[in-house]
Amino acid sequence: MNPNQVLFCLSLLLFVSASLGAQFNGPLRLSSSTPGTFTKLEISFDLNGKYSNPYDQNLIDINANFLAPTGKNHSVPCFWMQSMSGNGGNFLCRFSPFVKGTWRVSLSAKDSKGTAYSSPASFSAVESGRVGFVKKSWDNLHFVRSHDSSTYFPIGENMGWSDNTKDRIKDYANWVGKLSQNGANYIRVWADGFNLRPEYQVGNYDSAKYDDQFLDSLLELTEKHQFTILWCLNYHGDFSLNVNSNWDKNPYNKKNGGPLSYPGNVWTDGDTFKFFERRYRYTIARWGYSTSVMAWELWNEMDWITDFNKNSKQASDWCKRMYDVIHKYDPYGHLITTSFALNSNRDDIDRALDFVQYHQYGDNHIQDFAGWISTAIPDKTNKFNKPAMVGEFGPSYQSGWYKPYTDATGVCIHNTGFASLMSGGGGGGFTWWWNNWVDPRNLYWRFKGLSSFVKGERLDGLKPASTQSSDKRLRSMAISDGRKTLGWVQSTSHTWWGVNQGWGQLNLQGATVKAPCSSGVNYNVQVWNSEAGTVNYATPFRCEGNSLTVRLPSFDKDHADWAYKLIPYGSGGNSTTPTPPSSTPATSKSGGKGIWQYCTTSSECAAGLCCSKQFSGDGKLKCTPNSNQCV
Repeated sequence: MNPNQVLFCLSLLLFVSASLGAQFNGPLRLSSSTPGTFTKLEISFDLNGKYSNPYDQNLIDINANFLAPTGKNHSVPCFWMQSMSGNGGNFLCRFSPFVKGTWRVSLSAKDSKGTAYSSPASFSAVESGRVGFVKKSWDNLHFVRSHDSSTYFPIGENMGWSDNTKDRIKDYANWVGKLSQNGANYIRVWADGFNLRPEYQVGNYDSAKYDDQFLDSLLELTEKHQFTILWCLNYHGDFSLNVNSNWDKNPYNKKNGGPLSYPGNVWTDGDTFKFFERRYRYTIARWGYSTSVMAWELWNEMDWITDFNKNSKQASDWCKRMYDVIHKYDPYGHLITTSFALNSNRDDIDRALDFVQYHQYGDNHIQDFAGWISTAIPDKTNKFNKPAMVGEFGPSYQSGWYKPYTDATGVCIHNTGFASLMSGGGGGGFTWWWNNWVDPRNLYWRFKGLSSFVKGERLDGLKPASTQSSDKRLRSMAISDGRKTLGWVQSTSHTWWGVNQGWGQLNLQGATVKAPCSSGVNYNVQVWNSEAGTVNYATPFRCEGNSLTVRLPSFDKDHADWAYKLIPYGSGGNSTTPTPPSSTPATSKSGGKGIWQYCTTSSECAAGLCCSKQFSGDGKLKCTPNSNQCV
């Protein structure tokens, strides 16, 4: 072959390569051939071609197609991972197999020259024991996990940001660790606000690589503790001229190279919508695999955005369009919500999304959160037939006299949690001021009582029910399906405001509450110390009629409320549920202690009981019916 022929062949090869565009070089590389269900599988690969902005799916659009063992296809977007040490990077795909068995995967890469396809690969997903994604329950009041339909009742707090810009994950590890020790399972994070920003240049995320690395670490932390995150995608201040305004620094501001000359145009500007779609696609591709993402929150308090009330119809249309966009890219079907500061012009948006949130503070004349919640939550659940919860609350949203530490012991955390549960709320209510109130005052113990009370309970089907206390100074709330009932009785004077004003505590003995039951059914009646999260006493009871009366311990300076459970024998629920007492003594020697009294040996217990921790609820030895773990 002469030199001219060689030159012609090389030129032809270069022309053909250029005309073909993106090409996969070599096989796909999987992080595991046997990944666990609901765990992260990463797929890396080599792709030729250079792109001026690899985050722009109009320039290069890479997607993975997964064929499940069931025969169903699932499409997942891939993303560009910027190098932490230089200007380069690589494309990655992340996926969470949600059923065990053999999966097949292949990739497509589309650019202006055409579409290329990778060679296929396969992997075998194995059972991991990890929890599934959060979904709505069949009753549209609660949440469940996708792997087994068990109840997920979020308990925790807002954790919007860390003030430690050099080591943000250290703060979160501290806060989440303390919450976890007290049974909590939820945080809400502003993924776009203050010292965390997903894009410093509109449509290009290179400059956000340290923020994105932090979010990678945050998901690892929450997965370790089996927490979920309500992932707030946008902060209102970026598009507000009046409330917490950050418009001057917003990359979407035309002065900063963005598409908007006025923040109120965010709802109608077509280029802005396309940039938002690009960022959400990237967010889902990078972090959507994780079961720690409870839901995507479109906005924090979107009604603070400039001219919201004037443009509420356009804002509603925007939310509906973005809802469809997110579901187009999200194969896991994460729930979608948003939030408001006020209650005007929101119904059409609430109706379109998956669940509803309230934000409420003591500044708005809320001196009794439980009393407010008892009507506020049912108002939303009845109107929209979907879960509702208190996304933010606290004694105050501002500085000045109404500072959060006017509730020095966190009474409103406790009351909001139990009132939310007993009002049919989807979660326990989530306080603000995590970094300058809950943590420095070590109020994490306030989450223990509620988390212990609901642990293991199936809440689907339980709705607010009518109960009656024996004293008008008590508030009685409950949820029930006619058979099983969970209830809470609170001294109405024991509110954050009442404690702050020194109203004193109710002293009352012999109080009772009448709660619904199913006639002819045997019940285990449990009365709980709602602060400690332990069973105070329990007793068997047979329901005759449609209600039974529960005797409550004393109300005094140490006990302002009590919780209770009426659980039919043999039903699911908390492990404290015993079976009916056996007619045969558990030991040959009978003592005088009755059911659920503390003991050290079985000889102290009456006939039919033995000394055991099996159903005790607080890990202490008690005289227990029908236990097979006697001492």
